[in-house]
Parts: sequence; C-alpha cells; structure tokens
Amino acid sequence: MALATARRAAAYVRADVPVRTVLCALGAAVCAAVYALVTDRSPADVASSGQATLSELAAHPHAWGVGALLAVLVCKGVAYALCLGSLRGGPIFPALFLGAAAGVLLAPLPGLGVVPGMAAGMAAAAGATLGFR
Repeated sequence: MALATARRAAAYVRADVPVRTVLCALGAAVCAAVYALVTDRSPADVASSGQATLSELAAHPHAWGVGALLAVLVCKGVAYALCLGSLRGGPIFPALFLGAAAGVLLAPLPGLGVVPGMAAGMAAAAGATLGFR
C-alpha cells in the first residue's frame, strides 16, 4: 500500500516539483507532529528511517502500547509514502520498522509471540517492498 501511495505522490510532485515537494515534506512533518502529540513519544519514531527505533522496539517491545503501535503504523506509513514519492530516502529500513511494529502489535495472537511476530512482519515488509517473487 505504501508503494502505491508513493507512486501517487511521485505523480503528484511531477506537475510542480518545487512546490509540491515542499507540500509533501510538510505532510510528513505533520505526521510526525501528530504522532508526538497523540503518543507523547519522540517524533523521530516517524521522521527517521527507523534503523535506530527498530533496535529500541526489538529491545523493549512491551514499552510500546497498542495505541502507540497503531499511531506509528499510520503516521509513519503516510510519512514514508510521501517521502518515498517526493523526497530522498530508501525503502528498506522504514518498511522493516513498519513490519516489526505490525509484528509486535500482532504478537499476542495465540502461538505467535514477540520475536516470531517481529520476524514475520519484517519478512512480509521486505517481500512487499523488494518485490520477491
């Protein structure tokens, strides 16, 4: 879904690159600000690539509440799509972080657990992002 949204953002930006790139950057900043206001967590969870936050999530998955995980999935997902379609940034670490967050969110399912949930989420995100066939 993020890649399809990123393609739409890229098509949107092509019409007027300077102005619409700034609008996409502002949209990503708004996502980070909303996340910080809603969860009382750092906006860097949304604004960064996710590499450092991924290690924090893996070390302390229970420090993230369900609301924070849902908020990071929505806010980082939107910011990721806007940035991927209009700004610089790679697709790998944000996708891995989003997969790990989804895995932690689904970890309470019967027979799953935190580590297998994170692994499954990250594998799914890598496959979706890189297009493994």
